[in-house]
Amino acid sequence: MPKLSNMALQAFVKNTSTKPGVYIMYDSKDTVIYIGKAKNLRNRLKSYFAREHDNEKIAQLILNLARIEVTITPTEVDALLVEISLIKQHKPRYNIQFKDSKGYPYIFIDTSHPYPRLFVSRERKHLNKMNYFGPYPNSKAMYFTVNHLYKIFKLRDCKDSYFNNRSRPCLRYQIGRCHAPCTGLISSNNYLGYVNLAIKLLNGKNQDVLEELRCKMNNYSNDREYNKAKEYRDLINFVQILLNKQIVSNSKGNCDFIALVSKYGYVCIHIIQIRNDEIVDSKTIIPSQTHEFTNEEILSKFLANHYLNIEHKLIPSAIFINLEIFNQDLLLLSQAISKIATKKVTFACPSQGKRKELLDICIFSAREALDQKIKISDFYSRGFVDLQELLELKRVPNLIECFDVSHFKGEATLASCVVFTMEGASKASYRHYRLKEINTGDDYKALGLVIKKRYSKIIQLGSKLPDIIIVDGGIGQMSSVLAVLNKLELETIPVLAIAKGKERKPGLEKIYYSGSKSQVEINNNSCIFKMLQNIRDESHKHAISYNRKLLRKKRTTSILEQIEGIGLQKRKNLLEHFGGIQGVSNAGISDLAKVKGVGIRLAKIIFSTIHPD
Repeated sequence: MPKLSNMALQAFVKNTSTKPGVYIMYDSKDTVIYIGKAKNLRNRLKSYFAREHDNEKIAQLILNLARIEVTITPTEVDALLVEISLIKQHKPRYNIQFKDSKGYPYIFIDTSHPYPRLFVSRERKHLNKMNYFGPYPNSKAMYFTVNHLYKIFKLRDCKDSYFNNRSRPCLRYQIGRCHAPCTGLISSNNYLGYVNLAIKLLNGKNQDVLEELRCKMNNYSNDREYNKAKEYRDLINFVQILLNKQIVSNSKGNCDFIALVSKYGYVCIHIIQIRNDEIVDSKTIIPSQTHEFTNEEILSKFLANHYLNIEHKLIPSAIFINLEIFNQDLLLLSQAISKIATKKVTFACPSQGKRKELLDICIFSAREALDQKIKISDFYSRGFVDLQELLELKRVPNLIECFDVSHFKGEATLASCVVFTMEGASKASYRHYRLKEINTGDDYKALGLVIKKRYSKIIQLGSKLPDIIIVDGGIGQMSSVLAVLNKLELETIPVLAIAKGKERKPGLEKIYYSGSKSQVEINNNSCIFKMLQNIRDESHKHAISYNRKLLRKKRTTSILEQIEGIGLQKRKNLLEHFGGIQGVSNAGISDLAKVKGVGIRLAKIIFSTIHPD
């Protein structure tokens, strides 16, 4: 793989997320050479390029670095767990490798002593003498747990010989890591209470521990012993930190999580593979030549290409995806993969729980990779320059306005105007126009009207006119716009019309230009095409969202507001008396007349308005 320049790598880092996560560094042979974690990915990666490094290993790492990939995680704890799993899988040469022949560590609690000791050991001679928990293949995760147990329950870790010869508390007591039972600062019963809570936590009885702590906190609070209540409140907070959604380590079984996201015509897929409850791989794929397919089609093709071409032992039983594409094609694909894997393989789109959270990691990582692929300002500045060349304009355009018309079955017609500069969308300049004069769903007439409204006002105010106007539609819509521009003496402004392609598939649109009065041939995989697509989609989205807002408002407007003689107070009285508009609709004239302020005459008007037949 070609090596990115130092400037390109620094540009990548500059646009990296500030979220916690893992970064993977590759050399020019696309081999993983280093894996690290960070609380703030951007700041951590910046440190590699901020100065020259005296450390020879880091200097060599930077010298051999060809590209970087990042995986976003919800918390730093999850970043640590992902880092450990990936290092174990890839064994990068610049990561420290710990090859320990002593076996996995255990957590021990010596309950034979009046003041049990909590400690870690790899020596199996303790197994028959003490309470033990483990073994723990992930020693870093285990030490994280142990350190929090010391913070929460303040159990001793010293050997009996040290414990028996203390006359005053040690430093661990001073820093809040021990109750100092060696000097009698806590009774044996109280100390054993903390030991039992620690044992419950290590046995997975998390909710029992939290419930016990909450009960004690409430009891002390009811007895007005607020200092004690605060102590238990702090214990609860510490336990919550320990039990904080460590979604990576708690994901059971063998499964894959795959997310597809798209932006500006580009597509990115991120996959996380879990085997034996540990993440073994995490990677990003940005496929090319995707312009003729929907996101659902692209994901289906990726699943087929990926799982039908790998060894059957590597196929998991469950594959979780972020798009709902549960159609006949996916059913057939599931059957084909199941046949190769010689086991049932299922697809699912989780909506909650730990699986949803892991899928969110995939989505975050795919978005991050896509944002690195497409720098928005570069995307638009390049598109504007290419557009000048394509349309043979005298200068590079700097302001583009795009219009779209929306209505609901011919009613509630409105138009949207979105504004773009070389920096991208200028959302503060977006406008929408309610076209009450149009009630037939006539897009041509609606476009002409909104063009007249907007540019008549701009001329009157002396504001800046656009360099290019885009309309969602074909030659007919473009002709309507040109007719109005001619009347306003703005015929020099170029107009582009984007007509939907065959079967309305994205990538198959036809683009017409007022300068040539014909279709413009544009490569549908080019920057210009993707930019025009995005501008058109934004105008459509802006129109639809406002139309839906108006319809929601219309549906939630009470019919009572349309009746003359019913003000705010009478409407309130009616709704409260009958429990809502449905109750008012079901009421008879005599029932309506009983409401305060209504009377028989108004009751008849209300009834006849609601029931016109």
